[in-house]
Amino acid sequence: MKKLTFAVAVMLCIAVIGTSCTKEQTTTAAPGTGMLSLELRVNNNEANDTLNSVNDNELVPAGTVIQFIMDSEEYQYSPDANFNYEMKTWTSSVDASGMVSIELPAIAEDATVTVKYPDLSLTKTERIGFNGSTINPARDTSYTVIYERADDNYTIYDGADVKALDLLYFEK
Repeated sequence: MKKLTFAVAVMLCIAVIGTSCTKEQTTTAAPGTGMLSLELRVNNNEANDTLNSVNDNELVPAGTVIQFIMDSEEYQYSPDANFNYEMKTWTSSVDASGMVSIELPAIAEDATVTVKYPDLSLTKTERIGFNGSTINPARDTSYTVIYERADDNYTIYDGADVKALDLLYFEK
């Protein structure tokens, strides 16, 4: 009888262990990435603009640091409405071709990236007195000017390759 009771107890323990609730393991999926590339220009050398009023815009100086800001909630598949997500900031520098590119975290759903541009203090060159004659020859004059560009918003998603060309800075 003792053997039977022991065997029943062992089988009950096995049954309880085998059918007990287990906590489901959950992991947060890592976001993918989206690429954002911008070409930045400024018209700080008006002396080289053509006579038919077409501006020959120059490249923003290499090394100019651009900020990219996203709410971290934007790359969550199931954001918690009670959680205070933080704003994430990344930076990237303009290269010699006037381009700035950055790879940002992204999911399959659209996410907004705010781009903040720094003010630029550059030497502006203007042609003064040009009227096409040799009696009153033109001369170039240069002085320092502050240029600015308003913030932009772009939409990215996992696998996106967003490009914006000829983004122009203006005099402040």
